[in-house]
This record gives sequence, C-alpha cells and structure tokens, in this order.
Amino acid sequence: MQLSSFKKLFYQHWTRAHLAYLGSPTNGLQITGLLETRLLDLERIYILGMNEGKLPPTNMSYSELEAWSNTECSKKASLDRSPITRNLRLLSKKKEEWTANDIEDANRTISFVSRMKGAEQGEPASEGCPSKRDISLKNWAYDPSK
Repeated sequence: MQLSSFKKLFYQHWTRAHLAYLGSPTNGLQITGLLETRLLDLERIYILGMNEGKLPPTNMSYSELEAWSNTECSKKASLDRSPITRNLRLLSKKKEEWTANDIEDANRTISFVSRMKGAEQGEPASEGCPSKRDISLKNWAYDPSK
C-alpha cells in the first residue's frame, strides 16, 4: 500500500470515529493543569512538571522586584502598580503563611506569566528600557532575561 492510500484510509476512518467519555469524573485518573486543581480535594496528586519547583513561577527575589519597582522603566508598560505590590507581598511571606487571597494572587501571577511568556517581544518601550512585554513580566516578578 502506498503512503497516500494509507493516509486516505486513515483519515476516512478517524474522521468518523468518536471517543466516548464514559464513567464518573470523580473516579480514576484525572489529567489537569495546575491551575485547574486549585479547588479540588484529591487523595493523591502526581506533579509531572513545574517551574523549577517554584510556585508562582517568579524568578526575582523580593529585593530585585523592589529595586525594579523604583526604576522609571517599570512604569512604562502600565499605570497599574498592583501586580508589583501584590507580588512584593507574596515574596515577603513564607508560603505556609499564605491566606486564601494570597493563593488566589499567586494563581493570577502564574496565569499572567504563562500567557505573557508566549507573547511577541516587541520594540523597546523607550531608550534604555526593555519591551513592554518584558516590563510587564518584570512587574509580575518574572525577569525574562534570566
């Protein structure tokens, strides 16, 4: 059988095939992202990958973020300074001391950093400053140059 014939048969078969999702959604193996599991009560959880064991995926220390927040470049991407304030608060606490609001803020940081890392770099915001994407990421405690 030639490859083109095989492809044609394969596509004809699989375009008509349906996968049934039978069973209880509370039993068996559940494959989810880390954000989807935040309100679930699970007996066992297997984490297959994380950002070097850090939650949220920040790579700036409290002092680095604080120093960055005092620069003019940090103000070039947005007038909203709440991500910096929020992440400084998170970085100043031990994770064991986090409240439900802190966990919600950490999840917001995870989501934002994940989305923005895939965004287009763009041009520098101004002379001597990184792009608006990189400024936003740094305001959320993630330095893309590291």
